[in-house]
Amino acid sequence: DVEQHAQGLGTELIEGLKSRGRPVITPEPPEERGGNVCFLAEDAGGLAAKLAAERVLVWGGEGRIRVSPHVHDDREDVERFFEALDRVGARPQPSRSFIPS
Repeated sequence: DVEQHAQGLGTELIEGLKSRGRPVITPEPPEERGGNVCFLAEDAGGLAAKLAAERVLVWGGEGRIRVSPHVHDDREDVERFFEALDRVGARPQPSRSFIPS
């Protein structure tokens, strides 16, 4: 089933992104999401361009990256995405709140 396949890959993406400290904005429960997975990225357009240079195509803009696995993708594609992300994507920094003294 195409939907189950895409959602299975989406679950792998969500788990891998969270383990890397990436803020995932896609709901975790499969019944609450489609096949796309989105996460926040400060320079989303720049990160998408770096991933494209690694032959990994995602959409990046408006402060987020969208990864869209589908029927033609498999676990190896998810692994390749993470290998590329680990190479080109700066690790997310914890947000720092400004507290006036």
